Amino acid sequence: MTGPFIYGLVDPQEPAHVRYVGMALCPRRPFVHAREAHRSTKLTHKLNWIRTLLADGREPSFIVLQ
Repeated sequence: MTGPFIYGLVDPQEPAHVRYVGMALCPRRPFVHAREAHRSTKLTHKLNWIRTLLADGREPSFIVLQ
């Protein structure tokens, strides 16, 4: 992937339900959210949702939107 792209984070069990939309320049950026949720104490909706997935043994998936 070259240049910026728009991605969505989804629950792997509900792939049609986009829970977060982000823009990235680096292809690894969508994967950083799970690490951030694990290491950070921030209380944001996105990170709390990811923590819920991680507690259930899942990780968010991502889809490229544009």
